[in-house]
Amino acid sequence: MRKQQVTVIKHKIAELSRKAGLQQTPELQISKTEPLASVQVFRKQITVGENLLSHWQQGELDEKDVEAVLAHEIGHMMDLNRGFRSSSFRRLLGERLYFAFAIAPLLIYFVYPSTESMVLSLVCFMGWAVLLPWVFRRTKFHIELEADRNAVRYLVEPQRLAELFEKKHVFAPVKNYGLTKRVKHGVGMLTHPSLNERLHNLSVEAKKASETQDASEQPQN
Repeated sequence: MRKQQVTVIKHKIAELSRKAGLQQTPELQISKTEPLASVQVFRKQITVGENLLSHWQQGELDEKDVEAVLAHEIGHMMDLNRGFRSSSFRRLLGERLYFAFAIAPLLIYFVYPSTESMVLSLVCFMGWAVLLPWVFRRTKFHIELEADRNAVRYLVEPQRLAELFEKKHVFAPVKNYGLTKRVKHGVGMLTHPSLNERLHNLSVEAKKASETQDASEQPQN
C-alpha cells in the first residue's frame, strides 16, 4: 500500500509541476517526523509525512486531498522561485535580518561597557523580543496565503483546498510526538493563518475566478 501511495504522489508532483510551469520537478522525500507535508524550495524537494500517508490509508483523506496538499507546497515554489520579485521572498529575507538584529543589544554593551549601556541593551533586547512574534507571524501569514492563492489559481479548485483545511484532525499533533515537536506544532498553529483566515482567502480567490469567467463568457459587441 505504501509503495502505491508513493507512486501516486510522485505522479501528482510531476503533473502539478507541469501545470505550475516549474523547470524542475521536485524530488519526493518521506519523513517520519513531518506532520503533513513541507517544501524545501531551494533544494527542490517536497517532504511528505508518514502521518499523511496513514490518514490516507485509513480513509480520512482521499487522493484529491493529497493533491491539494501537494498543490499548496508547489504554490510555495511558484512564489519563492521568483526571487526578489516575490514579496514573500523579501518578507522572508527581512525576517532573517530581524533575527540577526538580536545581537545588536549585545554589541552595544561590549563596545560601551557600562551600567547605562547594559540597561540600554536590555531595553533594546526586550523590545526586539516583544516584536518577534508579530514579525514572525506577519511573514508566515503572507507566505502561507500566497501559496494557497497560487494553488487555487493554477493547480486545484478553491473548494478542494477549503475542504482539506476543514479536516481539522489532519492538522492535530501526531500522538507519538515528544514535547519539543508538540511545542513546535503549537507555535506553527499560532503563527500561521487560522482556518477562518484561510477560508476567507480562498473565498476571495473563488469569487475573482468566477467574475473572470463571467466576463469572458459575455458576448462581444
